[in-house]
Amino acid sequence: MLADEVIRVGDYCRFADRTGTVEDISLRSTRVRTDARTELSIPNGTLATMNIENFTRRDKIQFAPVLAIRYETSADQLRYLLAEIRRMLYAHPKVESDSATIRFANFDASALRIEISSYVLTRDSNEFIAIREDLLLRIMNMSRTPAPASPSPRRPFISPAIPASTKRKPQPPNSRSSTGATSISCRFPISLPPICPPSATRLPILHRSPRPPTTSTVPETSP
Repeated sequence: MLADEVIRVGDYCRFADRTGTVEDISLRSTRVRTDARTELSIPNGTLATMNIENFTRRDKIQFAPVLAIRYETSADQLRYLLAEIRRMLYAHPKVESDSATIRFANFDASALRIEISSYVLTRDSNEFIAIREDLLLRIMNMSRTPAPASPSPRRPFISPAIPASTKRKPQPPNSRSSTGATSISCRFPISLPPICPPSATRLPILHRSPRPPTTSTVPETSP
């Protein structure tokens, strides 16, 4: 392994489930400074049997975010968003345009999924983090910009991540709520007739005539 120079001092690598920077390589062991700033010592015999991933040897870094788009987004809005992201990635000076792909991938449980696969032309991790931030902010602005043919402003395309504990559980059909009302699940809208149609003939209301007051007459008596 030492003769092949798989790793060198200063390389940032992954050793099994640990990642860190190689600080020293001796005849018996290799010392690695982990991301948690701890010192990891690996015997060279063990190191020779491990799968080592060397990040320093990369010639470019992959940029592959996944976007979750709201289900109420129309097909025209989705095409507009895809076209704008493609135009931005193809014109970016730090993105490899030949291998960049942006596709509508699938119907997920709560959103429409867009997958982006591209490579940023840098070997430095800090520079990649800055470029990735810039690309994500540009995509965020595109998602909040309405399509040109839209007569009114649209809601943001990108759906926020909703914790599983806050999601509303679907109620079964004809289930009774806590207030006692019954909710009916219908596939198609139902229009119910009005209770009293305007054209309906109303029954006449009978009014009783008032009864004349009753007067009692006393017969006159002769003197």
